Amino acid sequence: MSEDLNSSESRLSPDSLMLDNFSGLRNCLNTSALSYDSLEDASLEITDIQDHEDECTREDEDDPIEYLDNEVFPMLLPCFEEMLFAAKQNDVLKVQKSRFNGLDYLAELLWNCNPCHPERQVNYVPIFEIPFVKTYLENNPRPVFPKSWLWTASEAAVVIQSAVRGYFVRRLPHVQEMREFWKILAKEKRLSQDTFRSKQ
Repeated sequence: MSEDLNSSESRLSPDSLMLDNFSGLRNCLNTSALSYDSLEDASLEITDIQDHEDECTREDEDDPIEYLDNEVFPMLLPCFEEMLFAAKQNDVLKVQKSRFNGLDYLAELLWNCNPCHPERQVNYVPIFEIPFVKTYLENNPRPVFPKSWLWTASEAAVVIQSAVRGYFVRRLPHVQEMREFWKILAKEKRLSQDTFRSKQ
C-alpha cells in the first residue's frame, strides 16, 4: 500500500509536471479510472444522437458555402464594389486621414438595399438616421472629428481663402481706424447702460 502511494506521488511530483515529462504525465492520467475518454463516452450517451443525425443530414441549401454563395455574396459584393468606388472618389488612398468611413458606408448601403425591405430603396436613409445606429450612438457617442477630416479640399480652400482675405482687409489703416471707433462707441454705450442700471 505504501509502495502504491509512493508511486502515485512520484508520478504527480513537480518534476513530472515539467514540459519535458508531459508525455509521462499524460500516460499516467490515461491509466486512471476516470479518464477523459470515459467522460467523453458518458457525454455522448446523454446527448440525443437522433437529433444530431438529423442536424447533420440537412438539405444542401443549408450548406454554409452554398448559403454564402447564394444569399450573402450576391448582396455583399456589389456593396463592396460601391464602397471602393466611393473611397476612390473621396481620395482615401491619397490622404492619411479622411472623413469617409467605409464601414459606415457599407452599413448604410446594406440597410437601404435590403431586398426584404424594398420600401427603403425609395426612402433612402443616411447612416446616422438609421434607428439602431441612433440608439447605439446615444449610448456610445463618437469623438468630435477635427475640421480637416470633415471638410473636402474645396471647402477647406474656401475657408482658408476667406480667412486670409479678411486678415488683409482688417490690417488696412482706414479699416483699423473704423474698428477702433466702433470699439470706443460700444464701450461708451455699455458704460451708460451700467450707470443707468445702478441709478435704478
